[in-house]
Amino acid sequence: MSLYISLDTFLQKFTKKSDFLTYIDNGIVRTPNKLEPLVEYMERKNITNEDFMILWNEIENKNSYLTRFYNMSLQVKTELIHFGEILSPMLLKYINNNTNPLLKNPIRNMYWKEILQQTESGIHNVPTYLNTVVDLFENNIVHYKLLSKSSLDKMNRNNGNKDVEGGRFGSVLSSFYFRASIMNPYVPYSLNKRRYQATSVFTPTLGWSSYAYGFLESGVTEYVGTDVIPKVCKKTVQFIDKYYTGITKDIYCIPSEELASNKEFNKKYKNHFDLVFFSPPYYDLEKYPSRNQSIKSYKTYEEWLEGYWRPTVMLCYHVLKKGGHMCFIISDYGSPSSSSQHYELVKDMSLIVSEIFGNKISKIPLHNKQIYVLSQEKAPEQIVSIEK
Repeated sequence: MSLYISLDTFLQKFTKKSDFLTYIDNGIVRTPNKLEPLVEYMERKNITNEDFMILWNEIENKNSYLTRFYNMSLQVKTELIHFGEILSPMLLKYINNNTNPLLKNPIRNMYWKEILQQTESGIHNVPTYLNTVVDLFENNIVHYKLLSKSSLDKMNRNNGNKDVEGGRFGSVLSSFYFRASIMNPYVPYSLNKRRYQATSVFTPTLGWSSYAYGFLESGVTEYVGTDVIPKVCKKTVQFIDKYYTGITKDIYCIPSEELASNKEFNKKYKNHFDLVFFSPPYYDLEKYPSRNQSIKSYKTYEEWLEGYWRPTVMLCYHVLKKGGHMCFIISDYGSPSSSSQHYELVKDMSLIVSEIFGNKISKIPLHNKQIYVLSQEKAPEQIVSIEK
């Protein structure tokens, strides 16, 4: 299994050719409720051929956009950036998931399809970024939001609204379409250097391999983790073997709540780790490409808290040394005006942690520019910590 996808291989995913009139004649518009012929949609919405030409320019010049996207979001240098050798850790009060964002590129590259296409939003009718791009460039299917007046105005190169992606096509895509969240490895690196100084770490999820990257840059010599996505488990091992020889590692591919009842694991790692760290699932905010995802096993939020979160926290407590810390990153999400769509994850999950650890928790904010904007409000993420 190759660790990274090259620019050439990425561009080969988008090879279909068409012409302006053929695209209009054969094109389809994806609306919230149905697929509609592009010709009929344009007539119904009073979209002229001249208007559609704005979007067509992006379709015709797709390689330019895709190359810029790759270079900005997926490109990995010949050698991995060992940022622990050149960057000071962030101060605790300024921990920000978007500081030095290019450090996310190896993560996004290793799992480009899973992050950009296969992980779906838990919010209805929000397509993934890559599904939208593939539809547009390869399948002659246009998502209706790309044809709105505001989108076409932003994309119009003649308006003088140019950004690094040409017109504002890239900005429009980022605003409307879903990409799975990624932990910047600079975050666990900084937390460990500034606060924990751990040398042995357990993570109940692998965080698309970003936890391993961050912690191993911080001087951790033993890394153990588990995840429910087989590809993530395999690539995390591959990543560690390639860049961090001599590290003690142990990677499992099993849900953390099931690992909690694994007698061999519990015996091997009882009172063992300096630190447990992860950003757990935000209940059903993201739907990952795994049949073992926690929300598939529990029908309600309350069942999820008791069936997934409580045994996972008990596992964390069991494997930590006395004086070790559990650190997790979480936030509430949904609309506070609607109790059926609002989940107070910080309060509910912290309460269970306090019950099991019998100690007080501390919280600091994780600063994070929200690139993906929805009508639902998303509270600032919290870095929650508790000592055993």
